[in-house]
Amino acid sequence: MLFSNRMSTWALLTIVGIKIWRRILKRRSIQEKLHACCKKGSFLVQWYTLLTIAMLLFVVGSNIEYFKEYATHAAATTDQTLRDIYDDEGQAQLLEDKLN
Repeated sequence: MLFSNRMSTWALLTIVGIKIWRRILKRRSIQEKLHACCKKGSFLVQWYTLLTIAMLLFVVGSNIEYFKEYATHAAATTDQTLRDIYDDEGQAQLLEDKLN
């Protein structure tokens, strides 16, 4: 949960940025300048390469977040947290029925 909002924001900004970059790269003159400047490395700044790298980074970041934040939680801790929440609302019996 630590990175969720930031990851979503960065994903959106990255996708919008790559869409703009893709529009720019559709111009033939830009492509010619890019290939003249970078030669063999020009594929690294193409929109599809950047999109692939960005999506891989988001997948890795999401997996890191999952295993750091959620996979280590014990079921007993989760059950106790739910009991505390339902006790505060006076619905403890409802939770017990759901857990059993």
